[in-house]
Amino acid sequence: MIGTPAAGGATASDVDAADARELRDALITVLLAHSGDDAVAGEAQSDAETFLWSIAERFPLTSVVTARGANLVSRQAGVPHLMGTVLAAVVESALSGDWARVKACRNPPCHTGFFDHSRNRTAGFCSSGCRSQASMRAYRARRKAGPNDPAES
Repeated sequence: MIGTPAAGGATASDVDAADARELRDALITVLLAHSGDDAVAGEAQSDAETFLWSIAERFPLTSVVTARGANLVSRQAGVPHLMGTVLAAVVESALSGDWARVKACRNPPCHTGFFDHSRNRTAGFCSSGCRSQASMRAYRARRKAGPNDPAES
């Protein structure tokens, strides 16, 4: 990855790429928690939040207040600017009250991020196709495990 062009003509190092992957993975874990995925509860979620805390210290944000409003920006250049911009978007989403509605699809091969538009805020899948795939996978697993109740046989 050394020599890979990034924003503003900067180059992304292997460390930058690893940081970006870790940031992505931590955000997916938090978004899966928003979706109600039990697999990320506990230690996985705690580890993701700890990583996000540490990355926020490495890529600080500055508040900018104007007559039109206020927002957070990264004053750094290159890859650190990009990482800070992602963190700023997360913070602004949380401050607007939308952060809990930003989720990751619970269908394991997908994990696509989506905005939960449902009235009761309980959506767990990005599409009906992913919901169907996950349901079919669970059905097949139950069938493979066999009947739990001897009276069903």
